[in-house]
Amino acid sequence: MKTLVLIPCLLAFTFAIPNGNVRTLGEPEVLENAETCSGCGDMNAHLANLESTVQAQQAEIDACLSLQTLVISLTNTVSGLESRLSQAEASVMAATTEHGLGTESNPAHSCLHIKQTNPSSQDGAYFLVGNGGTVYQTYCDMTTAGGGWTLDLVRQVYGRGSLVQHPREQH
Repeated sequence: MKTLVLIPCLLAFTFAIPNGNVRTLGEPEVLENAETCSGCGDMNAHLANLESTVQAQQAEIDACLSLQTLVISLTNTVSGLESRLSQAEASVMAATTEHGLGTESNPAHSCLHIKQTNPSSQDGAYFLVGNGGTVYQTYCDMTTAGGGWTLDLVRQVYGRGSLVQHPREQH
């Protein structure tokens, strides 16, 4: 509040000197002969105090601008890292889905084994290997009650008078 009160006084002092001469803008003029006007000594002291306050505030503003620049830079860095992380996660998911456990080229022994190996596995069709080494595709529920559940159906196919049973998963 003191600064706000001093500013109008200072403006009046800087633009009109008590002897009636008007000066131009620029560095404030410090009167060498303070006895020519009453109160000029106090005004010069206030002016010096105000100048040091302005310099301190300018230093604080410069520090804030420097911090603001740093925050913007860090925000951009974090955004770039988040983007790279998303791309890496997508690559890992693609690799896990294409060549991971439960694929035709790498069948699992159970849906539970797939879920334990890759906790982020989603519901869907996976390849399992049965007791006799037969690879078959089945549905795995990876969300209900913690996941790892196998759809346990026995499919019967009739052909040429014989019954063919596809392997069931054994726990």
